[in-house]
Amino acid sequence: MKSMKKILIFSLLFLITSLISLSFSQDIPINVYNPKVQKVAKPLYLAIIWHNHQPPYYDPEQNLNILPWVRMHAIKDYYDMAYILKNYPQVKANFNMVPSLLYQLELYTKKGIKDKYLLLTEKPADQLTLEDKEFILRRFFDVNWDRIIKRFPRYWELLNKRGQSIDDTVIAKAIQSFTTQDFRDLQVWFNLAWFDPDFQKYDKDLSRLIEKGRDFTEEDKKIVINKQYEIMSKIIPLYAELQKNKQIEVTTTPFFHPIMPLLVDIKSAKIAVQDIALPNATINYADDASSQLSMAVNYYKKFFRSNPKGLWPSEGSVSQDIIPIVSSAGFMWMASDEDVLAKSLNTPIVRDSRGNVVNTDILYQPYVVEEQGQKSIHGI
Repeated sequence: MKSMKKILIFSLLFLITSLISLSFSQDIPINVYNPKVQKVAKPLYLAIIWHNHQPPYYDPEQNLNILPWVRMHAIKDYYDMAYILKNYPQVKANFNMVPSLLYQLELYTKKGIKDKYLLLTEKPADQLTLEDKEFILRRFFDVNWDRIIKRFPRYWELLNKRGQSIDDTVIAKAIQSFTTQDFRDLQVWFNLAWFDPDFQKYDKDLSRLIEKGRDFTEEDKKIVINKQYEIMSKIIPLYAELQKNKQIEVTTTPFFHPIMPLLVDIKSAKIAVQDIALPNATINYADDASSQLSMAVNYYKKFFRSNPKGLWPSEGSVSQDIIPIVSSAGFMWMASDEDVLAKSLNTPIVRDSRGNVVNTDILYQPYVVEEQGQKSIHGI
C-alpha cells in the first residue's frame, strides 16, 4: 500500500485467532469473574478477533449440505465462544461471522435443509443399506481420535472394531462384523461426541446418554439431533444480544468470499508474487467487488439491525485499489496480516530466536490507509 500512517500512540497487541472450541447450554452456569485489577501507567491493549468461517456446503441440485461442519462446529464452538464472555463482562471481543456461515445456519434452522451425515444419522439402523454402512464406517469417526474418541470407551471400542484404517478390505470386513446395534451406537456417538464438554456435562439429557454409553435407541438419536437444532437456533440471537450490550463487535466478509484484489485487478497478484503466472485475460470487476460488500452489509443488517464497522477481507487479501471500495461501503476498519504490513512498509517484522517480535512498535498498532489522500480506512 502506498501510504500508511500511525493513528495511535499506545501499543496494540492484536491477536487474530482461527476457530477452536468451547460450548453452551441453557443449563451451563454463569460464574462471573471479578478480577482485582490494578491500574498501570502503560496498559496493554489486547484486541481479540475470532474468525468464524465455513465455506458453502449447500448443493442446490441435491437441496442438501454435502458436509456437516456448520452443524458440528455450531454444537462445539460457535455458541459458547460468545456465551463464555458472560462470565467475563469486562472482557471485549470481536467475532467475524462470514455470510456463508450465517446463511447455512439459517438453512438448517429456518429452511429445513439437512446434510448427508444427518440423514444417515436419522435413518433407522436396521434400514441401512450396504452403501449407507460403508459411508458411516468411513466418515463417522471424523473427529479427533486422541482428544475426543478415546474419552468415550464405547466410541473407542467401535473404532478399534472397525480398524484404524479406511482401506477397502478393512471397511468390507467391518460391514460384516458390525451389528445393527453397533451401527446405531456409532450414529449416536459421532453426533454426541462433537458436543462441547460443557454441553455434555451440564445438559441433563446429553449427560445421561454419555453415562449410558451404549445400546442406544432410535429415540436417543432424536434427543441428540433435537439438541443440535436447539443450539444452532440460538447462535445468531446470542451474538446480536452481546453486540447490543457492547461487549462484542461482529464483523463481516465479502458475501461469496471473493479475493477482492484479484476481482478488481488480477494483475495485483504480481505485487505479492512477482513471478506468478497469470491468465491472458483482463479482469477488472470493481463493480462486482462493491456488490459483494453491499450484499454482505445488507445480509448483516438482517440479523444485527445495524451496519458492520469492521471487515475481514477474504483470506486477509488487500490491495491499494480496494481501499475506496471498502470505505465507500461504510466500513471503518479492516484486518490483514503482518506479511502484508511488512511488504507495505518495506520493513521486515523481525523476531528473535524465541519467536518474539523485536520491532513491536511496527507490528502492534493500527494504521490509517489512504488512496491518493482520500478514502481512508483503519488497517489492522
